[in-house]
Amino acid sequence: VFWFSAANLLFYCTTFFILGFFVPLNTAIGKIPEWEYTVLYFSNWFLYGFYFISILVDRNNKSV
Repeated sequence: VFWFSAANLLFYCTTFFILGFFVPLNTAIGKIPEWEYTVLYFSNWFLYGFYFISILVDRNNKSV
């Protein structure tokens, strides 16, 4: 449960901050920074990595 919750917290806070912060910037300037997509890309990889860890930990705990 810890790894699953940590993954959701990290990913959704990052996504909410990035998209919420840069939408007004996009409407004012008309351009979104390129690194925003890179941050979202890697946070998505962290999300799925933490999901994988949570599945492995849960599976190992049930076999004991």
